[in-house]
Amino acid sequence: MPMPESMVTFNAEAAVGFITLNRPPANSFEISFIRELDAAIDAADCDKTVKAVVVKSASEKFFSAGADIKAFHAN
Repeated sequence: MPMPESMVTFNAEAAVGFITLNRPPANSFEISFIRELDAAIDAADCDKTVKAVVVKSASEKFFSAGADIKAFHAN
């Protein structure tokens, strides 16, 4: 079974870290998304070469719609 694609990724280029949100269609927050975002922030913090972090969206239409209310009510 293929691994699910990460909803949040971190990569560094020179002294800049990039955290990319990728939870289509609108990068709305739910529990597992928040956990992945927290892990990406920790990765950026632990990378001592990183001096600045850019948080961006993989979507051209949205940065983030905010909380996924349906997912929170389901839990």
